[in-house]
Amino acid sequence: MSIGRVLRGSIWLSIGFILSNFFSFIYWLFISRVISPEVVGKVAVILGVESLTLAILNLGIPMGVQRFLGRSYGRNDLRSLAEYFYTSALFLIVISLGAVYIIMSIGGITILSLDPTMLLFIGILTILGWLNGWPIGGFSLLNSILRTEYI
Repeated sequence: MSIGRVLRGSIWLSIGFILSNFFSFIYWLFISRVISPEVVGKVAVILGVESLTLAILNLGIPMGVQRFLGRSYGRNDLRSLAEYFYTSALFLIVISLGAVYIIMSIGGITILSLDPTMLLFIGILTILGWLNGWPIGGFSLLNSILRTEYI
């Protein structure tokens, strides 16, 4: 593998990461001008807990499945590629829905000063986060196609 190919793959990964963080910064800059600091704080807590929940629920599967996706893609075995992709995605969806059920069921209990409404939003955002998290599987697929094993 040439160094140019590795560099090209790492540049694409870096550009995606930088753009994501830049637009997140612009979003928070805009929101902090429009909404009161108390609401921004609550939203930050809700999004932080939701992100932490999704990170824990991922169980490293998107990173771990890259090896198998890359091998299947390299062998042009589209059946195995689809099987690895959809099996991992289905497993993560089931785990996420189970976690959302637990979060929603403890809605009456005050945990770390999170009121029931905040827990409701955390549950909803966890569901939406996973539905929006399909790109995580897509990123795993793209990372394996870019052949970034040397990065």
